[in-house]
Amino acid sequence: MNSVPQDAVGGGTYGYSSTYYYGYYTEAVYCLGEDISAFQSYRFQSNNIVRVEQTFTISAAHKLIRFSWHMRTPDMPQSRNIVVAGPVDFIGQQLATPYGALDGGAPAGLGLITSGDSCTGVRIPSTADASVQSLFAPTDREQYLLVSGATAAGNNGFHRISAVPWNQGSITNGACALTEYPSQLSITQQLADPAVTLRIYGCKWTGRAYYKVGAGAWTEYFSLIEEYGHTWYRSNLAFNVSKYTGAFSIRFEAKLERLAA
Repeated sequence: MNSVPQDAVGGGTYGYSSTYYYGYYTEAVYCLGEDISAFQSYRFQSNNIVRVEQTFTISAAHKLIRFSWHMRTPDMPQSRNIVVAGPVDFIGQQLATPYGALDGGAPAGLGLITSGDSCTGVRIPSTADASVQSLFAPTDREQYLLVSGATAAGNNGFHRISAVPWNQGSITNGACALTEYPSQLSITQQLADPAVTLRIYGCKWTGRAYYKVGAGAWTEYFSLIEEYGHTWYRSNLAFNVSKYTGAFSIRFEAKLERLAA
């Protein structure tokens, strides 16, 4: 979080500010994230939040606390199907003994990319199968993969993708994905599981504003999801305080959320 925003300045005669945030009787800009170009890369997981909040006392009765809001959203991944009710290989935890299968792991010579590589994840045994809707892409790294229809119950559910190998070993481009801890520990080895659906779930940034009166609970007041490439200063927004006097708190947050479908 920058201590001094680079590309945003306060505005308005009532002390409200640009780019997400608020002030009260002062010119103030609060920046949730980088406000410089080029943006740096940070690793967020779904439901991670960055926020700023302030508590102050309204000493004289006023009707409005004004603020402006600005979100600049990067290009976000969208949801899509990889395989729909088709064959999928599940490669489980590899063991270094020739009796790996008996010990609960995979046969010693079987790997995700090359023989015995100790990688775990999912693989499309035939990219020409009619059930294949799309292939994995390098940009799927860090995204969530929903598995359904697997024979082994533990293989179903969300798995986070840690890498997408590209033309390595015996695989073709986009044919497999490595899964990240802890999901790789729960994968049950199964080749050509016949009716599995793999779906990549995209994500979005949602901005929200909250208020709290005195020692009460936080109440959501405003939310915003901005389209990629749509940069618009939303000015003259306001909290309606209805001539309230006393302790008042405001919170602004940006939250990374997994798409619902």
